[in-house]
Amino acid sequence: MSSAEESLKRAEELLERLEHTRERLEAADDPDAAIDRALRALAELEVVGVPTTAAAARDILRTEEFADGRYSTSFLEEAGSRLPALTS
Repeated sequence: MSSAEESLKRAEELLERLEHTRERLEAADDPDAAIDRALRALAELEVVGVPTTAAAARDILRTEEFADGRYSTSFLEEAGSRLPALTS
């Protein structure tokens, strides 16, 4: 398997983990603990050779809006200038 294929596989695994985390967040008795788990998963992520949105995901998970469930489809447009991964 080439390094690009391996990186793609890892990215797909990240997407699966994020989807699973989203589902857990929705069902969590303790959303803060679920966010902490998601941040730990992102900290463990290692993708080589292709860009990822992991930094943006970390920034989003750390926002007050996400923690409080006050986000929508316009969130990135509204909060993007406050997310370091999207401004660098």
